[in-house]
Amino acid sequence: MTDSPADDIRTRRIALVRHGQTDWNARNFFQGRVDRELDATGELQASAAARSLAGHAWTRVVTSPLTRARQTAHIIRGRLGLPEPALAAGLIEQSFGAAEGVDREVALARWPGSAFPGGESRAEVDERVADAWAELARADDDLVVVAHVVVIRSLAGLLTGRDPGHVANGSVTILERVGDVWSVAA
Repeated sequence: MTDSPADDIRTRRIALVRHGQTDWNARNFFQGRVDRELDATGELQASAAARSLAGHAWTRVVTSPLTRARQTAHIIRGRLGLPEPALAAGLIEQSFGAAEGVDREVALARWPGSAFPGGESRAEVDERVADAWAELARADDDLVVVAHVVVIRSLAGLLTGRDPGHVANGSVTILERVGDVWSVAA
């Protein structure tokens, strides 16, 4: 009996997890590269994300180097029994420049069109995330990526061609690849 072409198609899954809440998320401030810790709600969100991931055989966790993402990754790693999370510098959040630490509504009124002085453009984020993905994709394994809202939207857009829309703190977006086609599975 010979293998059919369908036997050669491997499904791959990537779980994109947004870090849990920080005090600045709760206050609706732009955080960007400012390094904040999870608050109590954020720790609960990270635990809930781990529970939602428990039904699949993930191989590793990769995380942004920012504390809020690393804390989320460590909670997930511990609950799933995975190796220590690997840091990926390219997964760091977008720099919002002068808007970091400023209430979102105030910042958007002050700098229409999100043209924040000293900030990183979305095109720069997309390029950085594409480079990070090129490194991560080499292993061709099922991994959990803990990152930030702009990075998750960028990576999902890169792989599926679609923006996943709202990405809440502690949310899990599962991307699935069958053959060479990526889609949002959950």
